[in-house]
Amino acid sequence: TGTGRFLLEKARDYLETDGYQVIYGDTDSVFVVLKDGEESQYEKFGQQIAQNLNKYFSDYIRQNFGVTSYLDMEYEKYYERFFLPPSRRIEARNKSHSNPSQQVLGSKKRYVGMMLLNGEKKLVFTGMEYVRSDWTKLARRFQWQLYQRMFLDQPVEKWLSKYVRDLRSGAYDRDLAYRKKLTKDAKQYTKIKPPHVKAALKLLSKYPQSSPRYISYVMTADGPEPSEFMPHQIDYEHYVDKQLKPLADAVLPYIGTSFDQVINGEAQALLFDDRT
Repeated sequence: TGTGRFLLEKARDYLETDGYQVIYGDTDSVFVVLKDGEESQYEKFGQQIAQNLNKYFSDYIRQNFGVTSYLDMEYEKYYERFFLPPSRRIEARNKSHSNPSQQVLGSKKRYVGMMLLNGEKKLVFTGMEYVRSDWTKLARRFQWQLYQRMFLDQPVEKWLSKYVRDLRSGAYDRDLAYRKKLTKDAKQYTKIKPPHVKAALKLLSKYPQSSPRYISYVMTADGPEPSEFMPHQIDYEHYVDKQLKPLADAVLPYIGTSFDQVINGEAQALLFDDRT
């Protein structure tokens, strides 16, 4: 780990000296912003950067340690658009360094980018909610469509308002289930009973012989209900506040708005229209 960190920081120092901006380092990868004019030939310049890094490390390791370097940096992929959510912990550590070149490369492992693959644009999510099974299908689809629109410079506000209206109208009822694993029998949870445990206990009350290891549930006005019960009194505001809003507010400020501003602004406009 220490060697990996040393190499990432050395790679960053070299690339910044060469006029490149390094925006992220993750275990064995360095994310570099190409210089103006290089994007049209990103394969060529990506491979050139890797070759230059290999020569730099070969010379550095031989001169400082007297051994041959077998490190092999490779160009892997190009993102036409890229979004890296900020980390408060990493930002705080970076602010402690007066010299920007001494800032720490974070290991957030959370980002989304738009790749060019065989001439096609493709979204790639790493560590984001879209690839996590503990988020609902509603939220995962919402996040994918949100970034797709932003990366393609498509309007977001009207689409977002309609997405929330459709949710509240029941259009996405099939996509609201959470799926969680029980690490022990539901009845063994005594002090703290998270939503999936409460749903499992309700399921056991109706089907005592069942022994679920995974529970699928929906949030309703009466709390979490097993999906098997076909819940009807769905708590749509839970999904607005806990599934859509956090995903939207992670990125909307970068285009000068927020989830509340879009949704509440629309509500105020409708209210004003009604009064007139």
